[in-house]
Amino acid sequence: VVSPFANSLPSISSLQSDEGPSPAKLSRYLVAKVELATTTPKPCTVCQLAGWGQISNSALSPSSDHLRYIFMRVHQEADCVRESCDIADKLFCAQNYHRISAAER
Repeated sequence: VVSPFANSLPSISSLQSDEGPSPAKLSRYLVAKVELATTTPKPCTVCQLAGWGQISNSALSPSSDHLRYIFMRVHQEADCVRESCDIADKLFCAQNYHRISAAER
C-alpha cells in the first residue's frame, strides 16, 4: 500500500510492560489465519488491507518495519482502465477511502 495516510497497527513491544506483554492489552488483538479471497469485491465495497509495503510515493522510500493498515474503496474495472492502470488477473482497483470527500460517501 503506497499511502502516507496508512495507519500503523500496534506492535507487541508497545503493548508490554517490564514484566512482559500485558494480558489485558493483548486480549484486544487476536491473530488468525485468513483464507485468500476467491471472488473480487463488488465496486463501492470498503475493504481494510494490511501489509508492510512502502509508506510514501517516493521510489526511494523504505518499506515499513511495522504492519500497517488502510481502508480502500473498490472501483469498477472500467475506472482503472480509463486511468491507464494495469489490471491483471486476481487484482482489483481501489482508492484510499479517507481521500474520498465526505460528499461522495
